[in-house]
Amino acid sequence: MRKNKRLPITFISIIAVLALACLLFQSGLLPFPGAADEPPAEPDQVLETGLGEVEVFLSETAYDWGTEERRTYDFPNGDRFCQVRLTFSEDCPRQEVVLDALPLPLGTMLRRYDPPSSRWLTCNPPAGELACGQYYFCFAGRNLMAVAPQAYLPRDNQMLEHVPAGDGCLRCLPLEDDQGWQASFCVPTLPGGRAEYFYFISAEDVLPAGDPEAMARWASYDFTGDNRWCYAGYYYRAPYNYVPNGPGYFHRLPAAYIAVKFARQDEQACRELALAMLHVMLDLQNEQGFFPTAAESQWLRDDFGIGPGFYDTRFNSDLVSALLLMDQKYDVPEFAAAARAYGPFYLDLVERHHHVLAAADGSETWLAWDYYHPDGCLPSHCSLNHQIAELLTLFRLYDLTADPRYEELARRLLGGLFSVGEDWILPDGDLAYAYLPDGSVGMQDYPYLTYNDLLALKRELDRRYGGHDPVLDRIMEAKLSWMQAHGVDDYDR
Repeated sequence: MRKNKRLPITFISIIAVLALACLLFQSGLLPFPGAADEPPAEPDQVLETGLGEVEVFLSETAYDWGTEERRTYDFPNGDRFCQVRLTFSEDCPRQEVVLDALPLPLGTMLRRYDPPSSRWLTCNPPAGELACGQYYFCFAGRNLMAVAPQAYLPRDNQMLEHVPAGDGCLRCLPLEDDQGWQASFCVPTLPGGRAEYFYFISAEDVLPAGDPEAMARWASYDFTGDNRWCYAGYYYRAPYNYVPNGPGYFHRLPAAYIAVKFARQDEQACRELALAMLHVMLDLQNEQGFFPTAAESQWLRDDFGIGPGFYDTRFNSDLVSALLLMDQKYDVPEFAAAARAYGPFYLDLVERHHHVLAAADGSETWLAWDYYHPDGCLPSHCSLNHQIAELLTLFRLYDLTADPRYEELARRLLGGLFSVGEDWILPDGDLAYAYLPDGSVGMQDYPYLTYNDLLALKRELDRRYGGHDPVLDRIMEAKLSWMQAHGVDDYDR
């Protein structure tokens, strides 16, 4: 990892450089506004894609207050994704750190989503501090998406405890010549803690303002609530039974919810953010080929003897499916390689960890256990939504490798789903969440997630085989009727 040695620059010099950069940008001489410190000339990694080479720059810089780690993705079209982690020393001598002064020319408009009013708000950048949040700046055909610094204390099992009092801000100051602003990332120091922030600069509109449906999607792409993006990848608010725990605890989540959503869209911003974020997620893959959940679940520990670092079929299926989708659309060999490493692990796992059922013709069918741990575990249930996600991933692995074992296992797991058949439907019309180790079905299903999975499976079977078993329609009809009766309207159509 390259070490950057930085020289002191006077305040007057900074203002002069920023003013010049702003003028050059308005003159069309700069492709986009850059950070005050540009990455080194030679990339540390190159991500090969069908869209061209994406250059990845890594740096680690020591200061009197601690360490700055920076990862930057430069795309062939000049777009840039940059994420930064600041780690503060226990005896940090400073009150505040200010980094990445980004020039914003005249005419810049600021957008942000306001959850209380469920509206997008638009204004000129106000002089002063923008509280910790997610912001979109639009100017002269360029766009800046910025998430202000968020403060954390590291905890066991790779978990983070959010410290709201330590969150930073975006400080917008007008340039001396009144020709624009500079936006800087400012964060109070947290001795022994860290701060995380990122920004994305794009040549196209990040927010498709003329598309209400797309704007509704972008309102859900929020990295300041339950979902967080950190230097180590995707974090999500920890369930109450995860260990350790507290009001502001977040765990490292393999499923990478928003990054996976980005992968399903074709907008330029979504495509580039998915490429960068999913590339970071590859660091989570272990030597066995799966993407572990580092946290400990008290429920999994007590019921199935599963400790921290466990395998979750749904988390892994969603991530691997996104990698396969991105490789299919944009030809990303590193993503395909990660999926190829995962596939043999999954084949072996299900061979050893499944429930056996029988189809109508007497043939053997399987339902895969939801969870596994390399140190051993008891048989777990099979959630209907997990089984479907695994099926879809197996089909994509078959398309990638042409290895018939993936399709054969997919059909055996599909047979397991149909062996349960209409028994998935509960007396109240809702679906059972899972097939249990004792052969019964039960547990509370999600309001609409499983229906969306069933719909995706139906479409995949129709596309791949030209039809599907009618029992799938009856299961879906039952769930649809239950959703309509209970006012659930967020399901896919």
